[in-house]
Amino acid sequence: MDAKELTERGWKDVLKDNDVQDIGLQRALATYEKTPEEKYDDRLKAINQVVVLAGKLNRNNDVRANDEVSDYIYDVVSEAAKVRTAIEKAKKDAAKEEAAGGGNPPDGHTSRNSFVAAQVKELPITTKIINQIFPYFPRKYKVISGWLSAGDLYWKVNYHWDAMRVWLEYAKDNDQMSEDEQKKLNDIYKVLMSNPPSQTGHFKVNKIGEPADSSSESKIEQRCTTLQKIKADLTSYSQKQKFLDKNMAQKNVLQYALNPLALPKQSNHVYGWALDIAGDIPGAATIAKSLGATLAFKEFTHCHCEFKNGVKLPS
Repeated sequence: MDAKELTERGWKDVLKDNDVQDIGLQRALATYEKTPEEKYDDRLKAINQVVVLAGKLNRNNDVRANDEVSDYIYDVVSEAAKVRTAIEKAKKDAAKEEAAGGGNPPDGHTSRNSFVAAQVKELPITTKIINQIFPYFPRKYKVISGWLSAGDLYWKVNYHWDAMRVWLEYAKDNDQMSEDEQKKLNDIYKVLMSNPPSQTGHFKVNKIGEPADSSSESKIEQRCTTLQKIKADLTSYSQKQKFLDKNMAQKNVLQYALNPLALPKQSNHVYGWALDIAGDIPGAATIAKSLGATLAFKEFTHCHCEFKNGVKLPS
């Protein structure tokens, strides 16, 4: 059973006895309480929302001036941190148990069609890998990328570049950002725009090859190198500044923008044995490794899985 501080009733009692304006914490606590224990991702999302709202309340002058409320909020955050760790562990343990079972999960894909997104391109080796692994992945997982040609990989650079552009244009002058943060993001934006594709819109269109870019391969490779440096810089900075905790839309765009990117000539997607699998990312890594993946790299929006030596099915 959760501590009193993580219950809607506990917070309602505090509000009843103190003149403090609720900013949604009561609703967030109610959502967390009602979320089933086995819904790990939903519970993490709910408890993270509790932490965000409690943090905002803790910065309120009225709350700081009230010892009872301030102490209660501190306890909310402390208990939430413990719960978040416990949920993450339970989620990881469940994924390991699922992968170690050696059989098909009860909610697994019953056909490759439900496991593979329509846009995924395949070589014979890609098809073979997918046909072997799909029964071992529950339905919450989906392959979103497989074989990519050299031309596709150059387009992918522009897709990543455009995701970064979209987020920076949204965030660089946003009121939620401090003056220093706005300056930092505007400086990054200037570097990004020093080598743009001939057309923008790749992220929104999200279709390989569109819009067409007249840039040379060498110029796109330079764009990729610059973007890799920006991603590394912004990943570190966004974690330090806790951008994902800010009350801003388009957080998903930031996650896409921060996904790692290989130079086109270094990507293993060109061989056909690399897959990008969306869903529960740590879970996808665990299952892929249990099936013989030579690499299971957890990105922000999916798990990059490589089966260089083929699939090793459970005995």
